[in-house]
Amino acid sequence: MKVLLGVLRLTGQEFAQRDAHKIRGYIGRLWEEYDLLHNHGGDGCLQYRYPLVQYKVLQRIPHIIGLGEGAPLLAKIFLELKNLRIGGQVYENLHQELSHYETEFGDADEPVSYQFVTPWLALNQENYHKFRRYGLELNKPAVVQHEVQLDMLQSILVNNIIAIAKSLKYTLQQRHKPQVVVEPCEVQFKNQPMVAFKGFFQINFHLPDLIGLGKSPARGFGTVKRFLSET
Repeated sequence: MKVLLGVLRLTGQEFAQRDAHKIRGYIGRLWEEYDLLHNHGGDGCLQYRYPLVQYKVLQRIPHIIGLGEGAPLLAKIFLELKNLRIGGQVYENLHQELSHYETEFGDADEPVSYQFVTPWLALNQENYHKFRRYGLELNKPAVVQHEVQLDMLQSILVNNIIAIAKSLKYTLQQRHKPQVVVEPCEVQFKNQPMVAFKGFFQINFHLPDLIGLGKSPARGFGTVKRFLSET
């Protein structure tokens, strides 16, 4: 099916990936009446759903991604945002580039290859301990090859995609067995070290470029981009 995707780039100043959640916080406070921008309810509690507006810093440029119902909200930010206040500093004279287009989402007849352009936070506390039992050396990262670990990551990846599909009211049409080629890395999440993964995967499914998979896609983790596989 076709789904609307919006991409708002804020150029003219350089930011770090860790600034993504600060940008999310600032935008969310400015337009707190739009819960899709921050995923919090009126009582301040976090709403557990796939975020349809996501914030990320790619190649030092802030990107705000809107998917489905989240895409039209980017026009409001584009028209009304005057500056960014991040970490006590005011960033003015930002140049904004906004684009909207329809893109494919759903089952595909042929495998589609994707790259994680930001680390994928795949593991929760429970499956982290299971994953670690079969080996995990962050000081000597290597491509995950253990069968149990690969099965876990394949299952988690499919569940991540199902979560997006539910938010877009789409039902997967087939059972998926993605090919996952990733290696672990360490990232800072809420000032705590966590295990993430970088690499590639292939699956018979169309995903929009620049959306995120896994834990905390709203903060920029797990961003994917399609690429042409050599195989």
